[in-house]
Amino acid sequence: MAQTHYTVRKLPWGSESIVRWATEPVGRAVVFVHGFGGEALGTWDQFATLLPLQPQAAGRDLFFYGYDSLVAQAPVSAAELRDFLQTLWTDPVAGVILPSVQDARRADPAFRYNHVTLVAHSLGAVVVREALVQAAMDTPPAPWLKDVSLVLFAPAHTGAAILDLANEALGAMPARFGAAAAAGAKAYAQVLRDLERGSDMLEKLKEDSDDLLGRGYDSLRAKVVVLGQKDRIVQAVRFCKDPGPTIVADKGHIGVCKPDAGYPAPLGYLLPHI
Repeated sequence: MAQTHYTVRKLPWGSESIVRWATEPVGRAVVFVHGFGGEALGTWDQFATLLPLQPQAAGRDLFFYGYDSLVAQAPVSAAELRDFLQTLWTDPVAGVILPSVQDARRADPAFRYNHVTLVAHSLGAVVVREALVQAAMDTPPAPWLKDVSLVLFAPAHTGAAILDLANEALGAMPARFGAAAAAGAKAYAQVLRDLERGSDMLEKLKEDSDDLLGRGYDSLRAKVVVLGQKDRIVQAVRFCKDPGPTIVADKGHIGVCKPDAGYPAPLGYLLPHI
């Protein structure tokens, strides 16, 4: 089989971000954004190895974006992601490509992306949505917003059971401690305040997203929302104009986004949108 992607390379953006560059780029990218306590690559399990084997992924650059998901507030992480996406669109060769891979085929200064698929898990969905809202509210608004697609796994955009999330992601806050554990979790990881159901941040995110959707920013509507049947962290509640969730049997909050040989479904949810 001909090589379609280079091996994993470090990306000089975010925290421990990595990328698999396409050997024959077609101007399309897929950006994965992990959730609370996750890792740029580890959250997605075998996506980095299985996706390049799919014919639909040929030519797509695969980014696994990392950020501080424990300390930084969600809007701060969103601003950093927005800056990365802006550079990816406006100056990808000098700002993103050449610092990571030295290849004449990737050095054309005229190269530009024409579509980016954002794939997010849990808190990552909040960060991605807020990044798009910020980009839309820039002066002038980012012109690339119309060329974005959203694929979301277990999104926390309507809030999360923060103690259960801390337990599952970190294993550090025993549930038997009840309210004290919840307070401790929020003190340890302040971003959990953003994820509390009904938080000011989530209410503003919904208000801004509704407004922008009403003004024709259709790319803020997710293409697909995937939830595990056993997820006890987030609710199966539609966000704004998103489609109803696709429910995966026997999967929980963490495992729903991790494809492997016995669970190829996440690839199938993503491939039509790249």
